[in-house]
Amino acid sequence: MVSAHHVSHAWRSVQREKPATQGTTNYCETVTALPTTHHRVRTPITWVLTVVLALLVPLTITSTWALRTVTNTDRYVATMAPLIADPAVQTTLATVTTTDLFNAVDVEGKIADHLPGASKALAPVITAQLRSTVTGVVRTVISSPAFQKIWNLENRATHAIAISVLSNTHASTTAGQLQVKLQKLVVEVIAALDAKGITFFDPIVIAISQLNKNGVVLMTTQQLHTAQTIFHLAITFKAILPWATLALLAAAIAIAPNRRRGVVRLSGAILIGITVFAGALAFGRHTFIHGAGPDGAAFATAVWRILLRQLIFDLRIAAIVTALIGFGAWVAGESSAARWIRAQAKRLSTASRAQDAHALDEAASRGWAMKAEERHAAITTVVVGIGALVVLFTSSPTVIIATVVIVVAALAILHGLLLRAAR
Repeated sequence: MVSAHHVSHAWRSVQREKPATQGTTNYCETVTALPTTHHRVRTPITWVLTVVLALLVPLTITSTWALRTVTNTDRYVATMAPLIADPAVQTTLATVTTTDLFNAVDVEGKIADHLPGASKALAPVITAQLRSTVTGVVRTVISSPAFQKIWNLENRATHAIAISVLSNTHASTTAGQLQVKLQKLVVEVIAALDAKGITFFDPIVIAISQLNKNGVVLMTTQQLHTAQTIFHLAITFKAILPWATLALLAAAIAIAPNRRRGVVRLSGAILIGITVFAGALAFGRHTFIHGAGPDGAAFATAVWRILLRQLIFDLRIAAIVTALIGFGAWVAGESSAARWIRAQAKRLSTASRAQDAHALDEAASRGWAMKAEERHAAITTVVVGIGALVVLFTSSPTVIIATVVIVVAALAILHGLLLRAAR
Protein backbone atom coordinates (compact mmCIF):
# COMPACT_ATOMS: atom_id res chain seq x y z
CA MET A 1 0.00 0.00 0.00
CA VAL A 2 1.35 3.44 -0.97
CA SER A 3 1.30 5.96 1.86
CA ALA A 4 0.84 9.74 1.60
CA HIS A 5 4.45 10.15 2.68
CA HIS A 6 5.67 8.20 -0.33
CA VAL A 7 3.52 10.26 -2.71
CA SER A 8 4.80 13.53 -1.24
CA HIS A 9 8.41 12.38 -1.51
CA ALA A 10 7.97 11.39 -5.15
CA TRP A 11 6.37 14.75 -6.00
CA ARG A 12 9.25 16.67 -4.46
CA SER A 13 11.76 14.57 -6.41
CA VAL A 14 10.02 15.37 -9.69
CA GLN A 15 10.03 19.09 -8.88
CA ARG A 16 13.76 19.03 -8.12
CA GLU A 17 14.64 17.13 -11.34
CA LYS A 18 12.53 19.30 -13.66
CA PRO A 19 14.84 22.39 -13.80
CA ALA A 20 17.88 20.19 -14.25
CA THR A 21 16.28 18.42 -17.21
CA GLN A 22 15.31 21.72 -18.80
CA GLY A 23 18.83 23.09 -18.34
CA THR A 24 20.33 19.98 -19.84
CA THR A 25 18.05 20.29 -22.84
CA ASN A 26 19.05 23.91 -23.44
CA TYR A 27 22.74 23.02 -23.14
CA CYS A 28 22.42 20.21 -25.66
CA GLU A 29 20.59 22.50 -28.07
CA THR A 30 23.37 25.08 -27.70
CA VAL A 31 26.11 22.51 -28.28
CA THR A 32 24.27 21.12 -31.29
CA ALA A 33 23.78 24.59 -32.76
CA LEU A 34 27.50 25.46 -32.60
CA PRO A 35 28.69 23.03 -35.34
CA THR A 36 25.80 24.11 -37.55
CA THR A 37 26.86 27.74 -37.26
CA HIS A 38 30.47 26.82 -37.95
CA HIS A 39 29.44 24.79 -41.00
CA ARG A 40 27.52 27.75 -42.41
CA VAL A 41 30.73 29.74 -42.35
CA ARG A 42 33.17 27.01 -43.34
CA THR A 43 31.18 25.54 -46.22
CA PRO A 44 31.21 28.63 -48.50
CA ILE A 45 34.88 29.23 -47.69
CA THR A 46 35.63 25.65 -48.67
CA TRP A 47 33.78 26.07 -51.97
CA VAL A 48 35.63 29.29 -52.77
CA LEU A 49 38.98 27.61 -52.10
CA THR A 50 37.92 24.65 -54.24
CA VAL A 51 37.15 26.88 -57.23
CA VAL A 52 40.39 28.85 -56.76
CA LEU A 53 42.43 25.63 -56.62
CA ALA A 54 40.72 24.32 -59.75
CA LEU A 55 42.24 27.33 -61.51
CA LEU A 56 45.58 27.42 -59.68
CA VAL A 57 46.65 23.77 -60.02
CA PRO A 58 46.94 23.68 -63.85
CA LEU A 59 48.57 27.13 -63.78
CA THR A 60 51.07 25.91 -61.18
CA ILE A 61 51.89 22.86 -63.30
CA THR A 62 52.40 25.07 -66.35
CA SER A 63 54.52 27.57 -64.43
CA THR A 64 56.72 24.81 -63.02
CA TRP A 65 57.14 23.30 -66.48
CA ALA A 66 58.05 26.67 -68.03
CA LEU A 67 60.68 27.42 -65.40
CA ARG A 68 62.12 23.92 -65.39
CA THR A 69 62.23 23.56 -69.18
CA VAL A 70 63.03 27.02 -70.52
CA THR A 71 65.14 28.81 -67.92
CA ASN A 72 67.48 25.86 -67.35
CA THR A 73 70.01 25.65 -70.21
CA ASP A 74 70.56 21.89 -70.01
CA ARG A 75 66.84 21.15 -69.96
CA TYR A 76 66.25 23.60 -72.79
CA VAL A 77 68.87 21.86 -74.94
CA ALA A 78 67.44 18.44 -74.02
CA THR A 79 63.95 19.65 -74.98
CA MET A 80 65.12 21.00 -78.31
CA ALA A 81 67.33 17.99 -79.17
CA PRO A 82 64.60 15.66 -80.54
CA LEU A 83 63.29 18.44 -82.80
CA ILE A 84 66.02 17.89 -85.38
CA ALA A 85 65.08 14.20 -85.73
CA ASP A 86 61.48 14.95 -86.71
CA PRO A 87 60.85 14.40 -90.47
CA ALA A 88 58.77 17.59 -90.78
CA VAL A 89 61.55 19.64 -89.21
CA GLN A 90 64.17 18.02 -91.41
CA THR A 91 62.09 18.78 -94.50
CA THR A 92 61.71 22.41 -93.48
CA LEU A 93 65.42 22.83 -92.74
CA ALA A 94 66.36 21.17 -96.02
CA THR A 95 64.00 23.40 -97.99
CA VAL A 96 65.15 26.60 -96.25
CA THR A 97 68.85 25.77 -96.62
CA THR A 98 68.56 24.77 -100.28
CA THR A 99 66.58 27.91 -101.08
CA ASP A 100 69.18 30.08 -99.33
CA LEU A 101 72.03 28.46 -101.28
CA PHE A 102 70.36 28.92 -104.65
CA ASN A 103 69.36 32.50 -103.78
CA ALA A 104 72.96 33.31 -102.88
CA VAL A 105 74.43 31.88 -106.09
CA ASP A 106 73.14 32.17 -109.67
CA VAL A 107 73.49 28.45 -110.29
CA GLU A 108 71.46 28.47 -113.50
CA GLY A 109 73.57 31.31 -114.93
CA LYS A 110 76.83 29.51 -114.10
CA ILE A 111 75.57 26.31 -115.70
CA ALA A 112 74.48 28.21 -118.81
CA ASP A 113 77.94 29.80 -119.06
CA HIS A 114 79.51 26.35 -119.29
CA LEU A 115 77.10 25.05 -121.94
CA PRO A 116 77.73 25.64 -125.65
CA GLY A 117 75.23 27.26 -128.03
CA ALA A 118 71.78 25.73 -128.07
CA SER A 119 72.61 23.55 -125.08
CA LYS A 120 72.15 26.59 -122.85
CA ALA A 121 68.41 25.87 -123.00
CA LEU A 122 69.08 22.83 -120.81
CA ALA A 123 70.31 25.01 -117.95
CA PRO A 124 66.93 25.17 -116.14
CA VAL A 125 66.53 21.38 -116.30
CA ILE A 126 70.05 20.79 -115.00
CA THR A 127 69.50 23.38 -112.25
CA ALA A 128 66.32 21.63 -111.13
CA GLN A 129 68.14 18.30 -110.95
CA LEU A 130 70.99 19.93 -109.05
CA ARG A 131 68.51 21.48 -106.60
CA SER A 132 67.09 18.02 -105.92
CA THR A 133 70.62 16.69 -105.34
CA VAL A 134 71.46 19.53 -102.94
CA THR A 135 68.25 18.94 -101.00
CA GLY A 136 69.21 15.27 -100.60
CA VAL A 137 72.68 16.23 -99.38
CA VAL A 138 71.17 18.68 -96.87
CA ARG A 139 68.86 15.96 -95.48
CA THR A 140 71.82 13.59 -95.17
CA VAL A 141 73.81 16.19 -93.24
CA ILE A 142 70.85 17.01 -90.99
CA SER A 143 70.24 13.37 -90.08
CA SER A 144 73.91 12.71 -89.25
CA PRO A 145 75.09 12.34 -85.61
CA ALA A 146 77.65 15.09 -86.24
CA PHE A 147 74.94 17.64 -86.97
CA GLN A 148 72.98 16.54 -83.89
CA LYS A 149 75.95 17.77 -81.86
CA ILE A 150 76.05 21.01 -83.84
CA TRP A 151 72.29 21.44 -83.25
CA ASN A 152 72.71 20.99 -79.50
CA LEU A 153 75.63 23.44 -79.39
CA GLU A 154 73.68 25.99 -81.42
CA ASN A 155 70.70 25.75 -79.09
CA ARG A 156 72.96 26.08 -76.07
CA ALA A 157 74.54 29.20 -77.56
CA THR A 158 71.17 30.76 -78.39
CA HIS A 159 69.52 29.90 -75.06
CA ALA A 160 69.95 33.43 -73.72
CA ILE A 161 68.35 34.80 -76.90
CA ALA A 162 65.42 32.41 -76.46
CA ILE A 163 64.89 33.71 -72.90
CA SER A 164 65.00 37.32 -74.09
CA VAL A 165 62.53 36.58 -76.89
CA LEU A 166 60.10 34.87 -74.52
CA SER A 167 60.55 37.76 -72.09
CA ASN A 168 59.87 40.16 -74.98
CA THR A 169 63.12 42.03 -74.30
CA HIS A 170 65.09 41.04 -77.44
CA ALA A 171 66.03 44.27 -79.21
CA SER A 172 67.61 42.98 -82.42
CA THR A 173 66.05 42.92 -85.89
CA THR A 174 64.64 39.48 -85.19
CA ALA A 175 62.68 40.68 -82.17
CA GLY A 176 59.44 38.83 -81.64
CA GLN A 177 60.62 35.59 -83.26
CA LEU A 178 62.23 32.48 -81.87
CA GLN A 179 64.91 31.31 -84.31
CA VAL A 180 67.79 28.89 -84.67
CA LYS A 181 70.76 29.95 -86.81
CA LEU A 182 71.72 27.73 -89.75
CA GLN A 183 75.16 29.05 -90.76
CA LYS A 184 76.95 25.98 -89.43
CA LEU A 185 74.53 23.74 -91.30
CA VAL A 186 75.32 25.62 -94.53
CA VAL A 187 79.07 25.16 -93.98
CA GLU A 188 78.59 21.41 -93.47
CA VAL A 189 76.41 21.16 -96.58
CA ILE A 190 78.92 23.02 -98.77
CA ALA A 191 81.69 20.69 -97.56
CA ALA A 192 79.54 17.66 -98.40
CA LEU A 193 78.79 19.09 -101.86
CA ASP A 194 82.51 19.70 -102.46
CA ALA A 195 83.12 16.03 -101.72
CA LYS A 196 80.68 15.24 -104.56
CA GLY A 197 82.42 17.65 -106.96
CA ILE A 198 79.75 20.37 -106.73
CA THR A 199 81.67 23.58 -106.12
CA PHE A 200 79.18 26.24 -107.22
CA PHE A 201 78.64 27.38 -103.62
CA ASP A 202 82.29 27.65 -102.49
CA PRO A 203 82.49 31.46 -102.98
CA ILE A 204 79.79 32.11 -100.37
CA VAL A 205 81.75 30.41 -97.58
CA ILE A 206 83.62 33.67 -97.02
CA ALA A 207 80.35 35.59 -96.64
CA ILE A 208 78.59 32.83 -94.72
CA SER A 209 77.67 35.19 -91.88
CA GLN A 210 75.37 37.05 -94.28
CA LEU A 211 73.73 33.89 -95.57
CA ASN A 212 70.49 33.01 -93.84
CA LYS A 213 71.29 35.58 -91.16
CA ASN A 214 67.87 35.16 -89.60
CA GLY A 215 67.98 31.37 -89.36
CA VAL A 216 64.93 29.12 -89.29
CA VAL A 217 61.94 30.52 -87.41
CA LEU A 218 60.61 28.16 -84.76
CA MET A 219 57.84 30.54 -83.69
CA THR A 220 56.52 33.61 -85.46
CA THR A 221 55.46 36.80 -83.70
CA GLN A 222 51.83 35.70 -83.68
CA GLN A 223 52.70 32.26 -82.35
CA LEU A 224 54.82 33.68 -79.54
CA HIS A 225 52.10 35.83 -77.98
CA THR A 226 50.64 32.99 -75.90
CA ALA A 227 54.06 31.58 -75.00
CA GLN A 228 55.25 35.01 -73.84
CA THR A 229 52.16 35.43 -71.65
CA ILE A 230 52.66 32.06 -69.96
CA PHE A 231 56.39 32.66 -69.53
CA HIS A 232 55.79 36.11 -68.03
CA LEU A 233 53.31 34.70 -65.50
CA ALA A 234 55.70 31.86 -64.65
CA ILE A 235 58.57 34.26 -63.97
CA THR A 236 56.41 36.71 -62.02
CA PHE A 237 54.89 34.14 -59.67
CA LYS A 238 57.69 31.56 -59.64
CA ALA A 239 58.36 31.97 -55.90
CA ILE A 240 54.71 32.27 -54.84
CA LEU A 241 52.49 30.07 -56.97
CA PRO A 242 53.64 26.55 -55.90
CA TRP A 243 53.67 27.34 -52.18
CA ALA A 244 50.40 29.27 -52.36
CA THR A 245 48.75 26.34 -54.12
CA LEU A 246 49.96 23.87 -51.47
CA ALA A 247 48.86 26.18 -48.64
CA LEU A 248 45.40 26.67 -50.12
CA LEU A 249 45.11 22.94 -50.75
CA ALA A 250 45.84 22.18 -47.09
CA ALA A 251 43.47 24.94 -45.95
CA ALA A 252 40.63 23.70 -48.15
CA ILE A 253 40.88 20.20 -46.65
CA ALA A 254 41.31 21.43 -43.06
CA ILE A 255 38.36 23.86 -43.20
CA ALA A 256 35.95 21.43 -44.87
CA PRO A 257 33.14 20.34 -42.46
CA ASN A 258 33.56 16.79 -43.74
CA ARG A 259 37.15 16.30 -44.80
CA ARG A 260 36.57 13.11 -46.75
CA ARG A 261 33.81 14.74 -48.80
CA GLY A 262 35.99 17.82 -49.08
CA VAL A 263 38.75 15.72 -50.65
CA VAL A 264 36.25 14.20 -53.09
CA ARG A 265 34.89 17.61 -54.15
CA LEU A 266 38.37 19.12 -54.32
CA SER A 267 39.64 16.26 -56.48
CA GLY A 268 36.68 16.61 -58.83
CA ALA A 269 37.16 20.37 -59.15
CA ILE A 270 40.89 20.08 -59.81
CA LEU A 271 40.27 17.34 -62.37
CA ILE A 272 37.77 19.59 -64.14
CA GLY A 273 40.26 22.47 -64.04
CA ILE A 274 43.02 20.35 -65.56
CA THR A 275 40.65 19.02 -68.21
CA VAL A 276 39.49 22.51 -69.19
CA PHE A 277 43.11 23.69 -69.35
CA ALA A 278 44.05 20.70 -71.54
CA GLY A 279 41.15 21.56 -73.82
CA ALA A 280 42.38 25.16 -74.00
CA LEU A 281 45.83 23.86 -74.97
CA ALA A 282 44.26 21.88 -77.81
CA PHE A 283 42.63 25.04 -79.15
CA GLY A 284 45.92 26.89 -78.61
CA ARG A 285 47.63 24.23 -80.70
CA HIS A 286 45.15 24.84 -83.51
CA THR A 287 45.83 28.59 -83.37
CA PHE A 288 49.58 28.01 -83.27
CA ILE A 289 49.54 25.77 -86.33
CA HIS A 290 47.16 28.09 -88.19
CA GLY A 291 49.55 30.99 -87.53
CA ALA A 292 52.33 29.16 -89.38
CA GLY A 293 50.37 29.15 -92.63
CA PRO A 294 49.74 26.18 -94.94
CA ASP A 295 53.42 25.80 -95.87
CA GLY A 296 54.62 25.69 -92.27
CA ALA A 297 51.77 23.66 -90.74
CA ALA A 298 53.73 20.39 -90.56
CA PHE A 299 56.74 22.16 -89.07
CA ALA A 300 54.58 24.00 -86.50
CA THR A 301 52.86 20.74 -85.54
CA ALA A 302 56.22 19.11 -84.82
CA VAL A 303 57.44 22.12 -82.84
CA TRP A 304 54.30 22.19 -80.68
CA ARG A 305 54.33 18.43 -80.06
CA ILE A 306 57.99 18.25 -79.09
CA LEU A 307 58.27 21.46 -77.08
CA LEU A 308 55.09 20.86 -75.05
CA ARG A 309 55.30 17.09 -74.68
CA GLN A 310 56.51 17.29 -71.06
CA LEU A 311 53.80 19.78 -70.07
CA ILE A 312 51.08 17.60 -71.56
CA PHE A 313 52.56 14.55 -69.82
CA ASP A 314 52.64 16.40 -66.48
CA LEU A 315 49.00 17.47 -66.86
CA ARG A 316 47.91 13.91 -67.61
CA ILE A 317 49.83 12.48 -64.64
CA ALA A 318 48.36 15.15 -62.36
CA ALA A 319 44.86 14.33 -63.61
CA ILE A 320 45.34 10.60 -63.04
CA VAL A 321 46.75 11.09 -59.53
CA THR A 322 43.93 13.51 -58.65
CA ALA A 323 41.30 11.07 -59.92
CA LEU A 324 42.81 8.22 -57.87
CA ILE A 325 42.87 10.34 -54.71
CA GLY A 326 39.26 11.39 -55.22
CA PHE A 327 38.19 7.82 -55.95
CA GLY A 328 39.92 6.57 -52.81
CA ALA A 329 38.19 9.19 -50.66
CA TRP A 330 34.84 8.34 -52.22
CA VAL A 331 35.27 4.60 -51.72
CA ALA A 332 35.95 5.27 -48.04
CA GLY A 333 32.47 6.83 -47.73
CA GLU A 334 29.14 5.34 -46.75
CA SER A 335 27.26 5.43 -50.04
CA SER A 336 25.73 2.18 -51.24
CA ALA A 337 28.08 1.97 -54.21
CA ALA A 338 31.14 2.57 -52.00
CA ARG A 339 30.04 -0.14 -49.56
CA TRP A 340 29.49 -2.52 -52.45
CA ILE A 341 32.99 -1.86 -53.82
CA ARG A 342 34.55 -2.37 -50.38
CA ALA A 343 32.57 -5.60 -49.96
CA GLN A 344 33.78 -6.89 -53.31
CA ALA A 345 37.38 -5.98 -52.46
CA LYS A 346 37.11 -7.72 -49.12
CA ARG A 347 35.56 -10.73 -50.77
CA LEU A 348 38.52 -11.04 -53.13
CA SER A 349 40.99 -10.70 -50.26
CA THR A 350 39.17 -13.29 -48.11
CA ALA A 351 38.00 -15.66 -50.84
CA SER A 352 39.63 -18.62 -49.13
CA ARG A 353 37.58 -18.18 -45.95
CA ALA A 354 34.31 -19.99 -46.43
CA GLN A 355 32.86 -18.66 -43.16
CA ASP A 356 33.04 -15.07 -44.48
CA ALA A 357 31.56 -15.74 -47.90
CA HIS A 358 27.89 -15.61 -46.86
CA ALA A 359 28.29 -12.39 -44.86
CA LEU A 360 30.16 -10.73 -47.70
CA ASP A 361 27.50 -11.75 -50.21
CA GLU A 362 24.84 -10.15 -48.02
CA ALA A 363 26.92 -6.97 -47.64
CA ALA A 364 27.50 -6.81 -51.38
CA SER A 365 23.79 -7.29 -52.07
CA ARG A 366 22.87 -4.50 -49.68
CA GLY A 367 25.53 -2.24 -51.16
CA TRP A 368 24.40 -2.82 -54.74
CA ALA A 369 20.84 -1.81 -53.93
CA MET A 370 21.58 1.85 -54.61
CA LYS A 371 19.01 4.59 -54.43
CA ALA A 372 18.00 6.38 -57.62
CA GLU A 373 19.96 9.49 -56.61
CA GLU A 374 23.10 7.43 -56.03
CA ARG A 375 22.73 5.69 -59.38
CA HIS A 376 22.33 9.06 -61.06
CA ALA A 377 25.46 10.41 -59.34
CA ALA A 378 27.47 7.31 -60.22
CA ILE A 379 26.46 7.33 -63.89
CA THR A 380 27.08 11.09 -64.13
CA THR A 381 30.57 10.62 -62.70
CA VAL A 382 31.34 7.87 -65.20
CA VAL A 383 30.07 9.89 -68.18
CA VAL A 384 31.97 13.03 -67.16
CA GLY A 385 35.07 10.94 -66.40
CA ILE A 386 35.07 9.37 -69.86
CA GLY A 387 34.65 12.80 -71.41
CA ALA A 388 37.57 14.13 -69.35
CA LEU A 389 39.78 11.26 -70.51
CA VAL A 390 38.98 11.99 -74.14
CA VAL A 391 39.80 15.69 -73.71
CA LEU A 392 43.04 14.92 -71.86
CA PHE A 393 44.31 12.49 -74.48
CA THR A 394 43.34 14.27 -77.69
CA SER A 395 44.68 17.36 -79.42
CA SER A 396 41.84 17.89 -81.86
CA PRO A 397 39.41 20.76 -81.16
CA THR A 398 36.79 18.97 -83.26
CA VAL A 399 36.98 15.87 -81.06
CA ILE A 400 36.78 18.03 -77.92
CA ILE A 401 33.69 19.87 -79.15
CA ALA A 402 32.03 16.59 -80.15
CA THR A 403 32.88 15.08 -76.74
CA VAL A 404 31.38 18.04 -74.87
CA VAL A 405 28.19 17.83 -76.95
CA ILE A 406 27.88 14.07 -76.37
CA VAL A 407 28.51 14.40 -72.61
CA VAL A 408 25.94 17.20 -72.24
CA ALA A 409 23.38 15.25 -74.28
CA ALA A 410 23.98 12.09 -72.24
CA LEU A 411 23.58 13.98 -68.96
CA ALA A 412 20.38 15.63 -70.22
CA ILE A 413 18.93 12.25 -71.18
CA LEU A 414 19.99 10.78 -67.84
CA HIS A 415 18.37 13.65 -65.96
CA GLY A 416 15.16 13.20 -67.94
CA LEU A 417 15.03 9.48 -67.15
CA LEU A 418 15.59 10.21 -63.46
CA LEU A 419 12.72 12.71 -63.40
CA ARG A 420 10.42 10.24 -65.17
CA ALA A 421 11.31 7.49 -62.71
CA ALA A 422 10.59 9.81 -59.77
CA ARG A 423 6.98 10.47 -60.97
